Amino acid sequence: MHDASRPTTWRGPAAILGIWTLFGLLESSKAYVADQLQGIPRGWGPALVGNMPWWWIWAALTPLVFMFAGRFRLDRRGWPAALGVHVVLATAISGVHLAAVGVLYWHTITRPVLAYLSAATRERVASPLGQVEAFLNGYLIVDVMTYAGIVAAWYALRFHHAMREREREAMAQRARAAALEAQMHEARLSALRMELNPHFLYNALNAIAGLVRRGDAAQAVEMLARLGTLLRLTLDRHRGHEATLGGELDLLDLYLAIERTRFGDRLRVDLDVAPAALDALVPAFVLQPLVENAIRHGIAAVPGPGWLRIGAAERDGNLHIEIADTGPGIQDVSGQGVGLRNTRARLAQLYGEDAGLTLERGATGGTIATLWLPYRAGAPIPLEEPYAHHALA
Repeated sequence: MHDASRPTTWRGPAAILGIWTLFGLLESSKAYVADQLQGIPRGWGPALVGNMPWWWIWAALTPLVFMFAGRFRLDRRGWPAALGVHVVLATAISGVHLAAVGVLYWHTITRPVLAYLSAATRERVASPLGQVEAFLNGYLIVDVMTYAGIVAAWYALRFHHAMREREREAMAQRARAAALEAQMHEARLSALRMELNPHFLYNALNAIAGLVRRGDAAQAVEMLARLGTLLRLTLDRHRGHEATLGGELDLLDLYLAIERTRFGDRLRVDLDVAPAALDALVPAFVLQPLVENAIRHGIAAVPGPGWLRIGAAERDGNLHIEIADTGPGIQDVSGQGVGLRNTRARLAQLYGEDAGLTLERGATGGTIATLWLPYRAGAPIPLEEPYAHHALA
């Protein structure tokens, strides 16, 4: 937060000078009008010379008072001691102000008319020291109150800057929420495009038709229900930015059950997830694009049986998720596909530099996608029965 005691541009000092100048002009106007009403033939010159130094010297002292207000705070513990310091400082700075004003006033106003003053007045202000003493007797309390007013102004400025900072933070949070919502929408659309892939739907519906022709109506109905549930959950607008890993695995189970209609015995999935990891919060729809890439570029790219392993565990306060396949191995480990770019962007939005996604070739072939993010346990979001299970193996 910007400290009001340390103006960072010319606007701070200019505003201080402008405010005190306005007070000085008002005081000078009052003195001029009073002279005119009393028939004293004095113009604007003496009124300005007699009053403007008072306010301009306060303008010069204001940054110093602001510094003391910021150093000896009255809104923290130990404020009685800080108040005592301010009483001493107010008296000292008021003395400095009145001494400077007194000397200037004596040389510019009192000295030229000293011979015309009464004997008692002339004796009282016969020297600059006498003028300063007269000002101290007459205006010390006023100056101490002025010091208090400047301290109050510092707190008002600090409160104003704090409110503006909160507004900026709120705007940044709203912009971040809007960006997250846009990325969530894009993730839903990407997932929907994947599920509505013509080949995917053709194979799923063709397998269902085969089950019907074989008279296996129960299996066909279950497969249709899985497909409908998968599409419904993909379009669910009430899903937040995060879900539990267990909930994401349930959603992934629906997708893989349908993919098995395409690959049959060629697709084997092993699940190695620590129990504590199931309640960990992860970005919604984070697993599907990674598994879809593993199947498309790994399992489908080689003949014969394929193997897909999904592992997750908590290590050193982070959740590590690993998806490995037995395909030919990725050529571009930077992973510039739409799904991977979207996943990395959402990780950055949600967790900043505390999360990431890497791709690498396996030691014996295939590709390993590794995702890590801060471990935070959350309330599980179960899918509706009978599909809320982890029968991925």
